[in-house]
Amino acid sequence: MATNTTNYSFKKPDESDFYDVQDQNGNWDMADEALKSLDTPTFEDYTGSTPVPAANTAIDGIKSKTKLSALMSNIKAAFKGACLIGHIVNNCVTNNPNLPLSAAQGKVLMDLYTQLNGEIGTLKSVSGTTVIGNGTREELEATSLTLEPGVWIITCYSEFFEGTIPTNSIYNTTLRSNSNGRIMTVRSTTTNGGGINVIHVAKINAADTFKITSFDYDFGGSVKLNIDMYAVRIK
Repeated sequence: MATNTTNYSFKKPDESDFYDVQDQNGNWDMADEALKSLDTPTFEDYTGSTPVPAANTAIDGIKSKTKLSALMSNIKAAFKGACLIGHIVNNCVTNNPNLPLSAAQGKVLMDLYTQLNGEIGTLKSVSGTTVIGNGTREELEATSLTLEPGVWIITCYSEFFEGTIPTNSIYNTTLRSNSNGRIMTVRSTTTNGGGINVIHVAKINAADTFKITSFDYDFGGSVKLNIDMYAVRIK
C-alpha cells in the first residue's frame, strides 16, 4: 500500500503496487512548486501598512530551522531598524521629515521646554533711593537688576521721598543697561506730584544688568527719591 513523505507528501508506492505515471508526475509537480517558492519566496516585506517590529525583536526571530517566510520577514525588519539607527539625527537643524530624532536630543528639547515653562512669569524686584538736587545735574544710580536671557517687561516708579521740593522743578529718571547704555528717559516736574513711571520691554540674548538713574535740572534744594523696579519674564 502506497504511503506519503513526511514534509511534502510525495507518494511512495509500495513494492506490491503497479507503477502509476500520474503519481510520479504529481510528485514532480509538488517538487517544482516547492523549489519555485525558494526561488521567489513570498514574505511580509513591510512595504504596506503593516507595522515594523522593533529591530531587537526581529533579530531575536532570526533562528535556525525557522520557516523561510518568517526568516525573510525578520531579516527585512532588522535591516529597516538598522537603517533607521544609521539615520538618527542628534541635532535640531534638519527639516527632513523622514529622519528620526535621537532620544538624547529629545531629552535636551524636553529639558529646555520644562525650563522655559518654569521661568515664564518669573518676577524680580528691587528698591533703592538716591538724592538729587542743588542744580548739579549729576546722574546718580538708584538701583539695578540683573536679568537672564529672555523677554522681560521692566517697569520702574520713582517718587519724592523726603526733602524740600522746589515748585516747578524738573528731574529725569533714566533706564540704562550695561550692554546698550541709555534706553529711555522720562521727565517729570514737581507740580504734578513728581512721580515717574518707566515701562520697557527688553529682549535679552545674554545676561544683562539694568539700572535706574536720576538727575535734576534746576533744583534749588535737594530731595531723596524712592525708586521701585520690577521685571517680569514673559518669554
